[in-house]
Amino acid sequence: MLGRMERARDFRAAAWDELGKSGWTPFMLGMIFCMATVMVVTFFANSLTVAVMRAWGLVDVPALEPSARSIEAVLMYVGKYAFALLLAVVPRLYIDSAVRYGFSSMALAVMRRGARFGHALSGFGHGWSTAWLRMLAGIYIFFWSILFIIPGIRAAYSYRMIMFLRVERPELPADKIISESKRLMDGHRWKLFCLDFSFIGWYILVVLTFGLGLVFVLPYHYTSCAAFYEDLLNRDEAGAFGEEYGA
Repeated sequence: MLGRMERARDFRAAAWDELGKSGWTPFMLGMIFCMATVMVVTFFANSLTVAVMRAWGLVDVPALEPSARSIEAVLMYVGKYAFALLLAVVPRLYIDSAVRYGFSSMALAVMRRGARFGHALSGFGHGWSTAWLRMLAGIYIFFWSILFIIPGIRAAYSYRMIMFLRVERPELPADKIISESKRLMDGHRWKLFCLDFSFIGWYILVVLTFGLGLVFVLPYHYTSCAAFYEDLLNRDEAGAFGEEYGA
């Protein structure tokens, strides 16, 4: 079990040590495969969207004649356009959620010294439920952001553990996972913000390498956040979800 950690460098050091124990290879290979899958799905989804828009004449906004400017005509145009966009958005939402689940699963497995290539692919069976979880958290963050930017940022960090909690208990409803993330993060948001901020130099490196550095930086960042999650569990006497759902 990890000892209690207080600073960003402690979490990074723990992640680096565990990645060095046969964690780099499965994580990097899994990430490359998942990113390639995202690119393929995005390409076909976008191609289908463009084909449908062209078939329905939606590529250019039509200049409707006065006699055609009826509510029915406008609604028909908007409805077709929205459907065409969904053809691109829905597959991307699924694949992105599945990949985030897989990365979180892999990061936890690295910290628990059982990482395998299959962990990166584990999210493909939980894509829709994870997408709904992310959407629900996003709605909460949006409404908090309406109040002011600070409450929105606070809410975003309150829900940062939802992916690790989803990996731990994928059968639980989204609202329970969100509530548990908020409970675990109470009093620890600033510490996680500092951890994220400590990676700013690494992401500058990603930009300088035209994105190639992500193959190295993302496993490091995800595993550092997994170390943060493990530290939260070590500090919490109830454990994840407490007695109500079982530790």
